[in-house]
Amino acid sequence: MRIERIPFVNLTRFAILIGVLTGALMIASGAPATAPKEKVIYHFHNGSNGAYPSGGLAADAAGNLYGTTESGGHSGSYDGLGTVFELSPPAKSTGAWMQTTIYSFSNTGDGVIPLSGVILDSAGNLYGTTAGSGSGDTVFELSPPATPGAPWTETTLYTLDPVSFPHGLIFDGHGNLYGMTEYGGKYGSGNVYELSPPATPGASWTETGLHDFTGGHDGGNPLAGLGLDGSGNLYGTATEGGIIKHCSDLEQTIGCGVIFELSPNSKDGWTETVLYAFKGKNDSFGPNSGLVFDKTGRSTERPS
Repeated sequence: MRIERIPFVNLTRFAILIGVLTGALMIASGAPATAPKEKVIYHFHNGSNGAYPSGGLAADAAGNLYGTTESGGHSGSYDGLGTVFELSPPAKSTGAWMQTTIYSFSNTGDGVIPLSGVILDSAGNLYGTTAGSGSGDTVFELSPPATPGAPWTETTLYTLDPVSFPHGLIFDGHGNLYGMTEYGGKYGSGNVYELSPPATPGASWTETGLHDFTGGHDGGNPLAGLGLDGSGNLYGTATEGGIIKHCSDLEQTIGCGVIFELSPNSKDGWTETVLYAFKGKNDSFGPNSGLVFDKTGRSTERPS
C-alpha cells in the first residue's frame, strides 16, 4: 500500500496545454460526429500562473473556463503549492485566451496541491479539494468578488484527515457535496463522504461518511470523482480490490478494481453494490477515472 502520493510530472513541463476537441463536444451534444480537431488555447509557463494542470475544467455561462494546477502560484517558482485559474475567451476568434490566477494555495489552513478540478454552483462560486497537507486535506469554496478585478475569497469548508488525497466533488439538488478520498477511512483504503451546508450562512458544514472501502471485494483506493443519477444513487470506480486473487497484469494480490454503486437505504445509511469487478488480462485493470451516463442509463468510464 502506498503511503505517499507524488504529484504528476509531465516531461513536457514547459508546454503544458489545454485543448478543445470540437468533434468530441458535438458527439456529447448529440450532433453529427466529425473528426476531432485540437486547438491549443493556452500554454502554462510555471511560476505565478501555475504548472501541471490537473482534473477537468468547469465552464460558466459566459464561456470562461476554470481549473486547477498542482504546482506554481504567486510564489513565482516551480515549488508553488498550486493554483485555481480562470481562462477567458477572446473577443475575436483570432484573439488569445486570457489566463488569470484567481487563487494561490499557501498551506495556511487552505491546503496545498489540488489534484482535481473545480465545480461551479449557480451563484458562480467554485468548489474543489486539496491534498498533500500534513495538517489535513481540505474542501474549499472560492467566491467571486463583488468588484471585477478584486481578489476572490477562499473559504475552507471542511478539513479532512491528513494525506487522505480527496478527489473531485459533485453536487446534488439540495446543495450537498459528495466526494471520495484515495486513502483514509476506517480501513485506510479510502472512503465516500457527504458534506451538507449549514442552515446558517458561515456556520460549519457537516461531514457524513457514506462508505469506507476495505480494499477487499468492495474495492479500494479510488482515484476519481463520483457520478449521480436522478434517484440519488452514486457511482464510481476504485483502482484496487474486487476479485481478490492474483491479478496477472498487476503481479500482486490486491484485485484489479471495481465499478460500484452506492444507494441510500431505508435505515438512513448507504448500501454499496459492486456492479463490475475487473479481472485483468484482456479485461483491463485499475480504473482511475469517473463515470458518465448515456441516454439509456448505461455508465462509461470517463477518460482521465
